Amino acid sequence: MSTIVRIDFDHLAKSAKEDLVEVCKHLGLRRDWARVAKGEMIAMLKGFGPSQIIDGLKAAGYGEEDIQDLLLDGEDPETDDDVTVTVEDAEVAKPAKPATQAAAPDVSQVAGLLAQLLATGKAGVDAAEVQNIVRPMIDRQIESVWSGLTNIIEQELKALPAREIVVKSDRAEVKIEGLQHHKFERLLRACSARQPDGHRLNVYLYGPPGTGKTTAARNVAKALGLPFHCNGAVSTKYELTGFIDANGVCHSPEFRKAWQFGGVYLFDEIDGSVSAAVVAFNAALANGVMAFPDGMLERHPDCVVIAAANAVHGATAEFTGRTKLDAASLDRFVLIDWPIDDALEEAMAAGRDDWLREVRRVRRTVGEKGIKVMVTPRATVYGASLLHAGLPFDEVRELALRKGMNDQQWAMVA
Repeated sequence: MSTIVRIDFDHLAKSAKEDLVEVCKHLGLRRDWARVAKGEMIAMLKGFGPSQIIDGLKAAGYGEEDIQDLLLDGEDPETDDDVTVTVEDAEVAKPAKPATQAAAPDVSQVAGLLAQLLATGKAGVDAAEVQNIVRPMIDRQIESVWSGLTNIIEQELKALPAREIVVKSDRAEVKIEGLQHHKFERLLRACSARQPDGHRLNVYLYGPPGTGKTTAARNVAKALGLPFHCNGAVSTKYELTGFIDANGVCHSPEFRKAWQFGGVYLFDEIDGSVSAAVVAFNAALANGVMAFPDGMLERHPDCVVIAAANAVHGATAEFTGRTKLDAASLDRFVLIDWPIDDALEEAMAAGRDDWLREVRRVRRTVGEKGIKVMVTPRATVYGASLLHAGLPFDEVRELALRKGMNDQQWAMVA
């Protein structure tokens, strides 16, 4: 005969908040406890088994008598799968199966319901009516199993080391270590591909600020064993082509170096550049030859061109100074959407899960309220850095999340 033990959470709610914090800490939970109510702590604890909670209570200084007062028990000789406990010494046995695994539907309960249905005097079993009885029970079991499985997978993924990307070329074998954006391999394969004339494909990356577009381009250069060249928006075409000064010296910008000698060239914020520069840039990509101040140069076979922008269709409410690239310009590229990567942002939070949740809440809220501000992963990085430096949580919210919102907008968000 086993004793079924449950925790009296109503009684537990009367415990001092400091005691509950110690229990939660013992169970490995990390929060900004000054901002968490006792009711929220109780909700967290309900996800743990009695044996774990009892261990946490002991760690918080609870004695055997105090723990006994928090236990609810009842006899159930039929059950072998539940957690068992010897009430006298409060030694808890390990559960027979993981807490996240749902029990199978109670067959006797289903059979009893079906018997009641058959006892109504019907000539046969109404399949639709049987389904109406059984389906809610099955759905609850499936939902429970799915939730448990999802939690287990998330924990296992967090425990796994970042996948190593190995790139083999005629130059060398290069390993790209560390967590990468989930579309990095797609970008790398696109930059590795060649056109029939032997030139590399051109890639257009577009996505919100702070999503790692520049880092990804730099890692592509590392993976391909090529030098990396980059510039932001340009105001004249000479920032791309270069110029000859009064002494007759030809000055070569980053684009020319990659074009002439090979390398990965990132034209960042291309949609913020003057149209004359973009037209000259497009002509070079289309023809494979570019007019520089000292003559015409053909494109090097290992010149990889990546253009990056925050939007693909020009100016938006968030990016008012952008120019819409025409269809001819976009036709020079293969396009890759570069959204926020959740796993990458979690790594950026540097262990401050409380801050990451706040950033995502504010990001979701400004979207729902139609407030025209950007809450990017940079807010995650900046806020986590400020918190690790010792600044109070509310002050960090003002510094990293308010982003120019007026008092009324901030009140709607905060």
